[in-house]
Amino acid sequence: MLKPAFAALLVAVATVNVAPASTEQDWPFYGGDQGGTKFSPLADVTTSTAGRLGVAWQWAPREKALDEFGTRPGNFQATPLMIDNVLYLSTPYNRVVALNAETGAELWAFDPKAYVDGQPPNGTGFVHRGIAAWRDAASGNKLRIFINSRYRLISHYTNTSPPVIYKNLVILGNGVGDRLVYRNDPPGDIRAFDAHTGKQMWTFHTIPQPGETGNDTWQQDSWSYTGHTNAWPPMTLDAERGLVYVPLGTPSNDFFGGRRPGANLFAETIVCLDANTGVRKWHYQLVHHGLWDYDNPSPPNLVSIRVDGKAIDAVVQLTKQGYAFVFDRVTGKPVWPVEERPVPASDVEGEHAWATQPVPAKPPAFSEQGVSLDDAFDLTPELKAAAQKELQKYRTGPLFTPPSNRGTVQRGQDRPLEREPTRLRSGRRFHARRRHERGVHGRDPAAQAAVWLSGGAGFEPRRHQVARAVRRHPLAAPSPGSQGCDPAGVARRRGRPRRARHRRRGTLRRRRGSRISCGGYGHWR
Repeated sequence: MLKPAFAALLVAVATVNVAPASTEQDWPFYGGDQGGTKFSPLADVTTSTAGRLGVAWQWAPREKALDEFGTRPGNFQATPLMIDNVLYLSTPYNRVVALNAETGAELWAFDPKAYVDGQPPNGTGFVHRGIAAWRDAASGNKLRIFINSRYRLISHYTNTSPPVIYKNLVILGNGVGDRLVYRNDPPGDIRAFDAHTGKQMWTFHTIPQPGETGNDTWQQDSWSYTGHTNAWPPMTLDAERGLVYVPLGTPSNDFFGGRRPGANLFAETIVCLDANTGVRKWHYQLVHHGLWDYDNPSPPNLVSIRVDGKAIDAVVQLTKQGYAFVFDRVTGKPVWPVEERPVPASDVEGEHAWATQPVPAKPPAFSEQGVSLDDAFDLTPELKAAAQKELQKYRTGPLFTPPSNRGTVQRGQDRPLEREPTRLRSGRRFHARRRHERGVHGRDPAAQAAVWLSGGAGFEPRRHQVARAVRRHPLAAPSPGSQGCDPAGVARRRGRPRRARHRRRGTLRRRRGSRISCGGYGHWR
């Protein structure tokens, strides 16, 4: 059994006297308020007092791996709510805990036993970002706590982010395992439930059905069997106007779209819905026909700004690409122009990458973009030359350079990668991994590998352990139903029989740090 993760909730207090707040300041929503501004008017902690803070108390979930269920907790990453001097938070195993804000003493805990259903196949394992609170006017204004836990919303639906509560409606997205790639995988529909009864009140289809706006952007009837396109980050709400803002992600497969030709609305789109009915008010797609796992990774931020002397109630969507898209939150009109710029084409057979991608005129990108030989590891001239020689084996280019048959080097994503970290430079850690493009019929999956680079300019030759492992164990010729490889043939080459347990996963484990993916989850039976 694994040791519990070293993670704890820390509360700090200043060791010097500061003026007491006139009133207690609650934090009743995940983002501070329904618009996700994360703003607090408290002024006790300043640049002059921050250095004199000390730990008042700490609390840790102390959750461990459970061998009987095959589960292990992930990072402890919840943002607590504070209401009436009580902190409410969720743990990696989806427990809800209430703590005394003054002392850290545990007041109560609720365990939905999410671990009983085994380890989530979402890449992050058991993590949870927070819960939602609601005052029930029909029951004397009693406080109700809501948490998304696996396929259930407790008071039941899968997600790692808190729901949005509007009037008597609990509105939530869902979490779909990106690493499970199979035909008819579940879509990420947005749903609203009655807070009293749990009855479903409305649904918004993130992959439009026939007759709905955007259905024609899924060519060859790909809408009927493609999944994901889900909202795993928190959503935000303009409670006064009754508008909910939804940040949507990539459809399946994250890195190959040959089976879903078209722009693929509402994937990688910010969508504004009527919170009462779920009717779409406006939308803006930020990536067309996504091939890079560029999910919208954060809650849309509701802000009030002034542009050219005009006050605008705006919504800001930050992206993995390093852009901030700013829209009028009522009309959806971009505050600053958004230009459709030409981007590189795909060289993968059957793939039709979109010819242009949206780029905002303002504000400028807040992170580095694209990869070139100038980004090579440069601690010494010799190491830089070696890194550049290695980089030349793969496709590099500007932002939106597609995955390729020779491998594409891409800047990193929002979550930790699976391989060991490479060298450090300028205080940053660089990761690289090879992901196999599952789902290209009749092709050696090793030829679909995409090489990722995370954090900026770094390249470590030893991380090609993954590529070497694939080359040492060539895959068998495709067989009917295997979508590109023969698991039994691969097993024979190693001399180890592989049975149903591995075939259900859709992967074969070679050695630490390598994976060969065959056809995706659900094709081997």
